Amino acid sequence: MFDLSFATQILEEVGAQLFAQEWFADGWIVSVHPFPSAPATPECITLHVFRNNWFNNDRQGIHFETFIGEREWTNKKVSLAMHIFHTPFVGDTKIARRDVARPFVDQIHDTVASWPGYKFRAGKYGAHPFTKMVVLDDSLHQAELTREIARLCLHLGPEMERVLAKVLNQ
Repeated sequence: MFDLSFATQILEEVGAQLFAQEWFADGWIVSVHPFPSAPATPECITLHVFRNNWFNNDRQGIHFETFIGEREWTNKKVSLAMHIFHTPFVGDTKIARRDVARPFVDQIHDTVASWPGYKFRAGKYGAHPFTKMVVLDDSLHQAELTREIARLCLHLGPEMERVLAKVLNQ
């Protein structure tokens, strides 16, 4: 049976492990929160990792994400993904999500596709370009989840920063 408090504990531990790494102090943020936040009983617990300028204040911007709900708990597998805006436009601007997603995905596609387990969606320029499934049944797999999120932050974070700077300054 799905245990919301244990799922929260797992993701908070992953967040703490990320927070303890030296590179994380360079402007990274971790958020562990229920989804959806309104109902008395959320469907899952979500972890977002992002930077302050990624328009994720409302959890709709750019972020790396994993979550644990009933299905993930039962299967002992979680997906790890990147979201590039849940909305069609960048924050309150008139810049389309695709104007950020296309140059970003084009730049990182070959690298990420070469990493074991990472798969791009058919609509790779959408809000959710790629995923990786990570087994989560013991502390070794929890460490793998932490390593994979760190890899995403360290390798893809700088590229997203470049793309955002270019797109927002046009």
